[in-house]
Amino acid sequence: GKVSDALQGDPRDHLREHYSALEEARAELIALHHVFDPKLVEIGAIRSAEVAEAAYRDYATDDLYMLRRIRQGAALEDDHMRAVHLIVGYLREVTGAVETVQRDGRSYMRVKDIAAMRRGVAELLAEVQRIKGEGDFAAARDLTERFAIRIDPALRDEVVGRAEGSPGHVWIAADRYQDAAQLGWALAKTPLDTLGVFSLNLGGRTNQYDLWPVFRQRAREGDALV
Repeated sequence: GKVSDALQGDPRDHLREHYSALEEARAELIALHHVFDPKLVEIGAIRSAEVAEAAYRDYATDDLYMLRRIRQGAALEDDHMRAVHLIVGYLREVTGAVETVQRDGRSYMRVKDIAAMRRGVAELLAEVQRIKGEGDFAAARDLTERFAIRIDPALRDEVVGRAEGSPGHVWIAADRYQDAAQLGWALAKTPLDTLGVFSLNLGGRTNQYDLWPVFRQRAREGDALV
């Protein structure tokens, strides 16, 4: 999005603590907005529009699936998680395109209207672009505080319990903490049943992973470390 000529300085300076989450959301929304472009089928990037619809359904479930990584608290700290939560929350509360359903005592996210979801993605993208372009701090704060930060602890506990109750989980490890951080980001977007990423840090310098529980503290019998 183009920055308004009236804006003095960098949008980052105006949006402050909300900038990173909104920038993550903007990138996600651009991808969601363009995934239905017929050009993608024409050049062979996707096989058909059904692939785009499947991507929308998978995205809605991401908001639920990522809760397995939040073991305590009622707020998201990671900006990418906040972005996903913002988008899905907006689509659920504002457009009604996504809904939470219960089946056999378990919660699921369901896309009930693809067309409404596409419209909602376009509307939210336009608003996020406007906020960034104008450096509208009040709107950035309202949007993130309403949709991006807070989670339902009861729903989180359900998801964590379901994850921990499944037989044998895979944990991922890397030697360098930079690689571990990149893996953690990438694996959050896959259907793999991975509960966490560790940095082995063999001979490396102290980093943030040294402050968090290690594999032997979190794993249980039957788990695998890859």
